[in-house]
Amino acid sequence: MSFMTEINTSLLVYLNGLTHNIWWEYMVYIFADGPIFFAPIFLIVVWIFAAIKKNNHTKNKLLHIFYGTLIGIIFALLIQKCVHVERPETVLEWTGRLLLSHIPDASFPSDHATVWIAFAVGLWFAGYKKLFLYIFPLMILMNISRVIAGVHWPFDVIVGTGIWAISAWMSFCLLKQQKLVKKLNDFIIHIASYFKL
Repeated sequence: MSFMTEINTSLLVYLNGLTHNIWWEYMVYIFADGPIFFAPIFLIVVWIFAAIKKNNHTKNKLLHIFYGTLIGIIFALLIQKCVHVERPETVLEWTGRLLLSHIPDASFPSDHATVWIAFAVGLWFAGYKKLFLYIFPLMILMNISRVIAGVHWPFDVIVGTGIWAISAWMSFCLLKQQKLVKKLNDFIIHIASYFKL
């Protein structure tokens, strides 16, 4: 067993051991999946308000938050095709408790971390810095909860964090400058206006 694998396993076993405290167990049930739904709800609600106020600038920012998240998901799928890491259920059969059942697919990188981190960093780049600071604790709780629950290795989240932050950066600093993306945004906003959105 390599040094990195030992650290990953030790962190997993330690964090999963927190489930012996009922507070941590409830936290996992609430935060392991719950916060992920904030991203689409935020995008839809803010888009509707922007449509009411006819604020295309806000719609452009929302589209770039969406693009950054989409880039993160594409990166995650590509990485999963190249690097297959089994989920930690087998380790926890002997050393801990599996709190959430999960489809037996690739563990690395975490899809939840992908969406949430790319979304949150996108909020920062879009100028929603106060909102980012408010949801930052939720981001930490969700990612830790996924490890405590036993559906991800600690490194699935730790290593992936930088990649997803880069995907949001790519959307705001690279794609935003491209004429094709500007035309695509204008087209999407124009089509949405026919539906009063």
